[in-house]
Amino acid sequence: MTGSGNYFWLAPLVAFLVPAIGWLLREVYFRRERKRQATLDANQLLKEQKAHLEEMIAKTEDDNRKKELCIKLDEINDELRGLLSVSLRRILKDADLPTEEILALEGRRQLQPEQVEELKEEIEEVESLPPSDSIQELLTLANAYYFAAQYENAKGTYDLILNLNPNNPATINNRGATYAKLEKYEEALADFNHSLKLRHDDPYTLNNRGTTYDRLGKYEEALADFNHSLKLRHDDPYTLNNRGNTYNKLGKYDEALANFNRSLKLEPDDPDTLNNRGNTYDGLGKYDEALADYNRSLKLKPNNPDTFYNRGYIYMKLKRYNEALADLNRSLELKPDDPDTLNVRGSTYENLGRYGEALVDLNRSLEVRPNNPHALYNRGVTYAKLEKYEEALADFNHSLKLRPDDPSTLNNRGYLHMKLEKYNEALADLNRSLELRPDDPYTLNNRGGAYLELERYDEALADLNRSLELKPNDPGTFFNLVCLFSLQGKTNDALDYLEKAIGLDDKFREMAKTEKYFDNIRDDPRFKKLVGTD
Repeated sequence: MTGSGNYFWLAPLVAFLVPAIGWLLREVYFRRERKRQATLDANQLLKEQKAHLEEMIAKTEDDNRKKELCIKLDEINDELRGLLSVSLRRILKDADLPTEEILALEGRRQLQPEQVEELKEEIEEVESLPPSDSIQELLTLANAYYFAAQYENAKGTYDLILNLNPNNPATINNRGATYAKLEKYEEALADFNHSLKLRHDDPYTLNNRGTTYDRLGKYEEALADFNHSLKLRHDDPYTLNNRGNTYNKLGKYDEALANFNRSLKLEPDDPDTLNNRGNTYDGLGKYDEALADYNRSLKLKPNNPDTFYNRGYIYMKLKRYNEALADLNRSLELKPDDPDTLNVRGSTYENLGRYGEALVDLNRSLEVRPNNPHALYNRGVTYAKLEKYEEALADFNHSLKLRPDDPSTLNNRGYLHMKLEKYNEALADLNRSLELRPDDPYTLNNRGGAYLELERYDEALADLNRSLELKPNDPGTFFNLVCLFSLQGKTNDALDYLEKAIGLDDKFREMAKTEKYFDNIRDDPRFKKLVGTD
């Protein structure tokens, strides 16, 4: 007979431990609160003494007595700065942020809004005092400025520290991180290079330099730094996340996904990595997985404008335009005048046929970022829908100067040339688009239409048939085949395809009534029945 063991002794032990642990946690909390209150009380007492001394100095006419009082005031100010520095460190430590230590760009831990306000209040009090010459206090203040997003003040304070200690690699790194936040990437790079000369294998600085290279579009250099950093700190979730972002930009989605998955094993509920993995799923065309990650990210970080933008963009791709608008509107509430969000919302309005609102957004996007080829393309599409072909052409031309080999813009400009009856120019654009994207059914259909206009019927038929192989039951391609067969006198074939086109989209019934190439079949009883003119 085998027994399962006698564990009766565990019950009293658990009964003792659970309340004991609860008592210990409460005691730690109350001790922290007592310490915090003691600091506040001491702070208030020192402020009262300071005010009293300042009043005495103002009233004292005796120079010697005034000097004594000023010395005492300096001592009070020193004590106040020390207490305020303790308060700043406490706020940062409570958020698990570095107080005097090295900063990591794209670190995930952030202050809550109430902590930011508390930090700003403490900073204002420090600023009301004479400047400190204590490196530790200055470092705490500089990091507090950084996490309060007061980057110019942070940079100025790091400058003061470096005047006192010019070759401190951590401070040089932190100033570089501040330059990066100010989007002064060349200055950031110079600081990171200097810091790494002084401390060659610091994984945080390597990560920061890699992030800066990424912002400068130097993706291979970024990957080299991230790889080096991860050799030194194998499972750092920040660096894995950053390397994943760089792989995303290189279109290496499988590598990006591996990095984000590994990062999320280490920190499963990080909203930024979930957002970034959603971007990777988007790149892989896995929209359901992307939406799942964005939804989870927004539960953890409900007011992230970037995640609202990303989810809105996916909804637009899925033609869920009202959901897209809701997300894009929310993103712009949180991050007004963001040119990318304005561009995507403009495109969403265009897809909904709300062309006036589309133009408002796209114009504003281009005011903020004048040379955005995506916004130029979308505005060109909107102008084309409004039959403002010259304006559309100007936008497509501008977009192609910035992005010469974009197949979608070439296709749309080719279609526009057809509308302007410039068929040879149309053919040149459509040929180039198909060199870049050989099996695009829309471009094949458009080129078939161009060949039709140029009376190159065999080539037209080949393109239209190939388009239907790639996208069966496309009513626009059926309609072009009706034009072709009508011109060739193939009445039955023409009417068969007209029936198919009208069956899929009733707008072709009205178009058929005025199409110039249907004259050969217009008197046919079957045609009249199909279009309702019998």
